[in-house]
Amino acid sequence: MLNKTAMGGGMFALLIISVIAVCIFYQLYQARSANVISFWQIEHVSQNKKIDHSYWQAVLSAYVTNEQQPNAKLAISAKRSTHFNYAAVTVEHKAVLKKYLQKMQQLDPRDYPKNEQLAYWVNLYNALTVQLVLTHYPVASIRTIASTDLGLLGEFIGPWDSVIATVAGIKLTLNQIEHGILRAIWQDPRIHYVLNCASKGCPDITRQAFASGQTNQQLDLAASRFINQDKAVRFSGDKLYLSKIYYWFEQDFGGNKTQVLSHLASHSKGELSHRLARFSGDIIYQYNWLLNQPIKKSKAILTKTHTQKVITNYAY
Repeated sequence: MLNKTAMGGGMFALLIISVIAVCIFYQLYQARSANVISFWQIEHVSQNKKIDHSYWQAVLSAYVTNEQQPNAKLAISAKRSTHFNYAAVTVEHKAVLKKYLQKMQQLDPRDYPKNEQLAYWVNLYNALTVQLVLTHYPVASIRTIASTDLGLLGEFIGPWDSVIATVAGIKLTLNQIEHGILRAIWQDPRIHYVLNCASKGCPDITRQAFASGQTNQQLDLAASRFINQDKAVRFSGDKLYLSKIYYWFEQDFGGNKTQVLSHLASHSKGELSHRLARFSGDIIYQYNWLLNQPIKKSKAILTKTHTQKVITNYAY
């Protein structure tokens, strides 16, 4: 007969190996390469058409706010993170969001100039993410929404590889929009600052839809806003804490820590900029996967299950 203790030990070892494999795969998954999807590289510069994002703007204006400012009409502080109040979204605004996404999927962005395409993809990505969360709400984190196209593995890596839209007859996932289109075609590290993954560790979702006429200004503003927030960059003693965005996508920010720090210093303010320019010590990477909703609502959802509490670990 087989030794039950040995069998138990073997099962435990297999479990540990599986967990380690999942962790390694997850890190590789997060840092995927920006391989261009050539189908989307076409543009019509002669066309002077504009894409209407007013429906998306209506949703943003109604539900994006600071934690300390429940009234979304009040001014938003640049230092405090914004939140999206998923719990408050009305049936009417859900219909507005649905109509916006339908309209976006009925047009072909290749028929528009490059700046118009950039605004299209950024707004589409963010709107699809909000709709995804609303469809599964209440959730403590977007990571608890399984990727339906990957079976059991989808429960470990979230929904980013599920087909979520069809544009010009092409089925697309959030990962394809981010990595195969936005990062790969534009090759601008500031793209990271205007994409919101519905998490507190993400760059903030803003109350303004991305506009084609001021893309460079919006990219700079988003970079400055995020980098000057503690969730992106903060010092504690002789240690520097950075968002894991700069670990996952180091290549986008220059390919090494020196270039990353240079990028951060160029968009930071005052003493923070000086410290980053001189820094040569240890870096600790952090990320908060809790849903980017008001704190009180996050706590209420977390108390419903024990399994979701792991998401509160800040140092992913």
